[in-house]
Amino acid sequence: MKNNKSKEPIVLIDEQHTIPRKTGNGILRYFMTTDSNGCLLRYSLAYINSNITMVDNGRVIGYDNDHNYHHRHCMGAVEPINFISYQELLNQFEQEWRTFHEKYKQRND
Repeated sequence: MKNNKSKEPIVLIDEQHTIPRKTGNGILRYFMTTDSNGCLLRYSLAYINSNITMVDNGRVIGYDNDHNYHHRHCMGAVEPINFISYQELLNQFEQEWRTFHEKYKQRND
């Protein structure tokens, strides 16, 4: 008998948070899918703020595994990364977007 488990990706996270203009502006995007066994299929983390940069559709910093490799976007530049775990990458992303955000806020206070 065949396994009837769905082969469709399971969306675990699909969130967007807007940072108000008065507190620095921007959008945070979190997206992650897994297979039915819980294996990571696709992810995307992005801090978007077109007041900081207009390149790459305003993406200041981001990570994803589109185009069949793990990579980092930073102010329009794209570079491959050594992927260890989603949680480690999420922690790194959180630190980086907060650093960019704080620098922007300080310049505009």
